[in-house]
Amino acid sequence: MTLRRLTRRELFESSARGLGTALVLPLLLEACAPASPSASSAAPTAAAGKFSYPTFVPFKGPTPDLPGTTQGIADAYFSYPKNLVKTVATPPGSGDAITLFTNPAGGMPLPVEQNPAWQQVNKDLNVDFRLDLAGTAQDAAAKLSTIIAGGDLPDMLFLGPVSGGSIANLPDFLEAKCADLTPFLAGDAVKTYPNLANYPGFAWRAPGVAYNNKIFGVPVVRAIAGNVLQVRQDVVGSAGAPSIKSADDFARALKAVTRPNDNVWGIADQNFTLTPLLAAQIFGAPNNWGLDSSGKLVKDYETEPFKAGLGFLRDLWSAGVFHPNTPTYTNVSAGNDFRAGRFGYYYFLEDALQITWAQLLQTTPDAQLSIVDPFSADGKAAPIYFLGTGNFGGSVLKKASPDRIKEILGVLNYFGAPFGSQESLLLTYGLKDTDFSVDAGGNPVPLPNGFASHPVPWAFMTHGPVAVYSAVRPKDYANLVHGAETASIPVGVQDATLGLYSATNGKQGPILKQMVNDGIAGIISGRQALSDWDGLVRDWVSKGGDQIRQEFQQALAARGTS
Repeated sequence: MTLRRLTRRELFESSARGLGTALVLPLLLEACAPASPSASSAAPTAAAGKFSYPTFVPFKGPTPDLPGTTQGIADAYFSYPKNLVKTVATPPGSGDAITLFTNPAGGMPLPVEQNPAWQQVNKDLNVDFRLDLAGTAQDAAAKLSTIIAGGDLPDMLFLGPVSGGSIANLPDFLEAKCADLTPFLAGDAVKTYPNLANYPGFAWRAPGVAYNNKIFGVPVVRAIAGNVLQVRQDVVGSAGAPSIKSADDFARALKAVTRPNDNVWGIADQNFTLTPLLAAQIFGAPNNWGLDSSGKLVKDYETEPFKAGLGFLRDLWSAGVFHPNTPTYTNVSAGNDFRAGRFGYYYFLEDALQITWAQLLQTTPDAQLSIVDPFSADGKAAPIYFLGTGNFGGSVLKKASPDRIKEILGVLNYFGAPFGSQESLLLTYGLKDTDFSVDAGGNPVPLPNGFASHPVPWAFMTHGPVAVYSAVRPKDYANLVHGAETASIPVGVQDATLGLYSATNGKQGPILKQMVNDGIAGIISGRQALSDWDGLVRDWVSKGGDQIRQEFQQALAARGTS
């Protein structure tokens, strides 16, 4: 079975120049503030004809130290930009309350009465924000179901990968209860909101935004990069780990690093949920779903490269190179042990790399964090890299008058402010001298118990294009991430079903995924035979996998004719 890679045109059409790693706010600004959103009461009209995604209009901001590319490699910065620009000149709000349901950003924020940064945001926007927060993504999914069942929606709902996926027949819900943003954002209409126009094209095409040729959501932009193979060079270097160009090289490196008597192992995972994706990438499987030469969708499970990757991981587990806590690790406990030097290699989100970098170097200043470039199983075939989705869901608005929709879009335009703007600094760090200070290099340094330690989750309303920057050894961080993206994104492959919807996948997908994940963990850990894999795939097909394929295939065909 021959799989067809999506072309670069399909992958990156309308994508932005200079996309970045996530968790640090956006791309860059031009020197003068853009016009604020129009006050006209009529809904703007998108260009006549077939549906179009928002036009991309990049900002021209501070010159990056390491320029990005149109493929999605980020602009990177050795220090925080100076001469910050104000991007929203006129408050878009009418003074009324705006209600929002979203996730917290690591603990609950201080209430507005005790939160000067939140008060400043309200003043900048001329709104009274009222937040309804859930404890975790799983809590949000449960609470969201209650909100929807009650029928009284807030002005904005954040639909993330977990909470959005919990809504049965999501497109029907959006049609029935949420505002159609197409007239306000499609094509050149988005230019009314310059910060939103700066969003990369792939973020609008990713999940949670557009269905049935209508725009319902404003994206929370993330990097197009997916997971990366991180390596504690200070841990593996002492073991003489070789340079990795093939699966055999990788196995030798893991064995060289593993020293159980010193409480050090080669690699770890969160109950074998991430390393199967790494192995699939190494052996050349599709990124979740691919297309064969006839245009038929093929799931990664169904391919020989995916099965070969499972066999490879099974051999690694047998060789004792996985940390023994792998079956019980969470992302928190695994991350803690990686930073403690208890294993050398960790396959995890590039989006989270900035946090790992800062926490590691603050506790272990001499640590050396690197990223392994993509490699193929035999070291001869061209490597591939699994791209990420490019967003973390988005915010939808309840149905309202055109004036109200425009007001809230103006608010979201503020929260999409680019890296290098006054708004971005406030939304990320809070107020100078209250929430952060500035070091000798001009980098913001959070103060104890300041805004950054308990942020208001503005980033879970919307989030602009990200830039590569860290206040901790910023030049080293910029070089690390820029180098990794330069090696990986040009060989990236995307999930062929990205942005498509399958009702069966929404309902049965999590159950089927858990069934398969349990089987994967059993096979890698030796509790089940590798030969059991074929039967597990047949079960997946018969219990809903084939129906999911058919629904995605129909959605793919409909998108192709839209």
